[in-house]
Amino acid sequence: CSVRAEENPAEAMAKTTLALLTKAPGAKPLGEREIQAIQEGHLSYLRTLLDERKALLEGPIHGKSAIRSVIVLDVPTVEEARAILEKDPWVSSGQLAAEIHPWWSAKGLLRKPAASGRSTLCYLGLLLRPADAPTYPKEKLEEIQAGHMANIQAMADSHDLAIAGPMGDDT
Repeated sequence: CSVRAEENPAEAMAKTTLALLTKAPGAKPLGEREIQAIQEGHLSYLRTLLDERKALLEGPIHGKSAIRSVIVLDVPTVEEARAILEKDPWVSSGQLAAEIHPWWSAKGLLRKPAASGRSTLCYLGLLLRPADAPTYPKEKLEEIQAGHMANIQAMADSHDLAIAGPMGDDT
């Protein structure tokens, strides 16, 4: 997922949408049958999205995170992503809500998964700007960004990083 400084970033990057599915406010407790039915519909819907190449990457989040699932959609706008996700059984049932962001990543890295159906465990890290983040002059911000990009490149070179990219909104 490396992007060298001499490359044109607009040509090296692809715009997609990143959806973070979280428990919806006011979600009601469900019985086992309801959960199973919704989950079966959800998995079927995801397979369709992957087959149609509307979804490039998807998977559940394990552990105690507020985020339950992540989906990368190959659509250019938040509105298109929202329309797709509103049809997902977990979202349409009111159990999960979708937080959607434009997301840039290296072109060509996200491809249709192999037909084997095997899952790969990976870790997702989201870098969030704290509300009390200090302000810096432009020169210091450029220095910080250069260090950040050098770290991303080092992780990519060591194969510790599969993909990275900035959100397209200021979140």
